[in-house]
Amino acid sequence: MEDFGPQLRLRFESRVYTLAKDADYPEENQDVIRVDEEQGRAAIADGVSASLFARCWARILVEAALSGLPDPDDREALALWLAGLRAAWSRQIDVSRLAWFQRPKLREGAFSTLLCVRLVPPGGSEPALGAGLSTPAALGAGLPTPHTERPAVSSSAPDLRSADRRGQETCAERGMVPDPFSGWRLQGVAVGDSCLFLVRDGSVLRKFPIQTSTELDSDPVVIGSVDLNRDQRISFHRIDEPCRAGDLVVLCTDAIADWALRLEESGSPPSWEDYWDKPESDWREEILAMRAERHIRCDDATLGLLRITDRDRVALPERSDGSGESILGAATPFAAQGVPPDALGAGLPTPHSERPEVSSNAADLRSSERRGQETCAERGGQETCAERQTCAERDEPDFSAKMVPDRFPTAQGWTRAIQALSERAAEGLSQQLARGMEQIKRARKAARAKIKDYLDQLREDDR
Repeated sequence: MEDFGPQLRLRFESRVYTLAKDADYPEENQDVIRVDEEQGRAAIADGVSASLFARCWARILVEAALSGLPDPDDREALALWLAGLRAAWSRQIDVSRLAWFQRPKLREGAFSTLLCVRLVPPGGSEPALGAGLSTPAALGAGLPTPHTERPAVSSSAPDLRSADRRGQETCAERGMVPDPFSGWRLQGVAVGDSCLFLVRDGSVLRKFPIQTSTELDSDPVVIGSVDLNRDQRISFHRIDEPCRAGDLVVLCTDAIADWALRLEESGSPPSWEDYWDKPESDWREEILAMRAERHIRCDDATLGLLRITDRDRVALPERSDGSGESILGAATPFAAQGVPPDALGAGLPTPHSERPEVSSNAADLRSSERRGQETCAERGGQETCAERQTCAERDEPDFSAKMVPDRFPTAQGWTRAIQALSERAAEGLSQQLARGMEQIKRARKAARAKIKDYLDQLREDDR
């Protein structure tokens, strides 16, 4: 049988911009975005600022979503997945410095939206998340063209070859070279009002999950860090769209989405391509100017641009059944991994990298850690390797390496990571409380001065 060579992978190139509601306090930004360029995955979340420790919860959701989501239609698997993440959030937050009036609010937990996407290769046997095999998108996923347009090759006997093989051999018989990237799809799920725009040749092909700016006027559905017996109300929206190299995937939180949708509705949609090469400082100045002119909501603003590319093509190992992967149902049950539910997400690593390094050598399929070590040896440098050894000697998780689902750092490493995260959260909260106390002091001083002036005036009147 003819060999068509290894399956090739599309991937992302990315640009990420973010600006806190108060630009002077970036640590208060509740938006979180992560991109795994090489694996073609990305996730964005918008923590609800009115809730406590919302950024921590948004980060946990994003990191977990990059590793895979359970099928939302499988309520038991979803409940188990959320229970593990909620346990991680409870361990990571530091409530010791909360004021007495904040503690009752802690019972409600934190809230966040979530949107995650992934590039899925052709030939995948698994349907899109919750889509079911009866949907047209699932039936046609990965097929070169409809069967009606490409009849069976053999007219004398039943053709029992797969649809993909028929398509490839038909191309060969016609003297055409099959496109190794045909049939790729962009799959994703969303809860809440973080948005996606799929752009091709400057035009928006798909908006997801929000279609009009008026939809952003109401409070979004969110995922909570505490089980309030409301999980059945969480509505998961799904996207499953054909994609190709050159497409631009735009991820953004609600402030940017509202601005973009209103511009589109006015007949002057934003030119997303123009932002690809825009320096981050220029983007920040543009957002601040639009806030001053009330052209955009004064809220945390985050924009992620994901360019689908086939540059630096990397061979994708075939699965034993020859199928691709789907973003849906990709999460492995905790029991199968030998990991208790309350261990999932504890001290989740810091971002993979919003712009991860990708090896320019397409044939280098070594793990990220092996590539780093061998590169040090090849160039004769010892500093980077020494740093890795020092990290290992300290028994701390290596945050520079990509998170591998079946590999977990030791308990001591997680404990130190959680302590560091808790200290940063506590420091940020302490700064907020200090600013609040300073404002109270100034207000009290001003009030005392007013009272003194009033009393002095009364004494003058009595005389």
